[in-house]
Amino acid sequence: MELRDYLNVIRARKWIIIQAVVIVTLTALVVSLLQPSTYQGQATILISEKDTGAALLGTALSDFSQPERGLQTQVQLMQLRPLAETTIRKMHLQETPDQLLSRVTVSAVGQTNVVTIAVTDRDAKRAADTANTLAQAYVDWSRDTKRESIKNAGNEMQKRLDDAQTQILALGAKIQDSGKSDQLTAELQIATGLYSTLAQKLEELRVNEQLEVGSGRVVSTAAIDTVPVSPKPARNTGLGLAVGLVFGLGMAFLMEYLDNTIKSTEEAEKSYGAPVLGYIPAEKFEKGEK
Repeated sequence: MELRDYLNVIRARKWIIIQAVVIVTLTALVVSLLQPSTYQGQATILISEKDTGAALLGTALSDFSQPERGLQTQVQLMQLRPLAETTIRKMHLQETPDQLLSRVTVSAVGQTNVVTIAVTDRDAKRAADTANTLAQAYVDWSRDTKRESIKNAGNEMQKRLDDAQTQILALGAKIQDSGKSDQLTAELQIATGLYSTLAQKLEELRVNEQLEVGSGRVVSTAAIDTVPVSPKPARNTGLGLAVGLVFGLGMAFLMEYLDNTIKSTEEAEKSYGAPVLGYIPAEKFEKGEK
């Protein structure tokens, strides 16, 4: 088919296209107006890249050895069921954790350590409060987890300190029994130095356990936004217009494809391969005329 043929089909089936556009567009508009308004609250969290317990022990336990992987790990942790349960309990929400999480969107902002928690709700204030509560629940949980990590590191350090103390006492007993010797004196000095180092590390761990604030902190709380995020009648109407136009054109060309009647002399000549010698015009009668 040439461009003229397409235009002829559109011209011949224009009422089908118009009807499809009007029906789909009006349907999209009516559905948008009947839907309840939904609002969004968004809180922003800055993720830290350190693990204090791992750093003080001198081990590479932090997920941020691979920044992208570590950040995505934190994004997934923010969507844990226990955090949703904590939020529901604090806000006295009448829904299940799965229902709450279905309204929550957690995403990282570009190539940064900033993560946003967005919550949708039919009430603008409740949407903001829920986002803030969920963000704070994550911060508290992260802080407690980090402190537990430091506490475990302190327990490990305490074991090493106890071993060093035992070694010092054993060397002291040997020196007392067999007298001083250069070897025993050197071993005692090494053990004493190790004990001092471990004691200092343990003190650092105890202090850092109290100072630990967790993997993230809220840098921007959710504000009450009275502009609904959905529905959007203007956008939906425009989308309905585009869908209706595509649907109408599709119906027009489908009907043209299924229509095997001849409507012009050109079609007759093309179908039969013979020239049209003449045609009989349709006779119109007035009302009551025979």
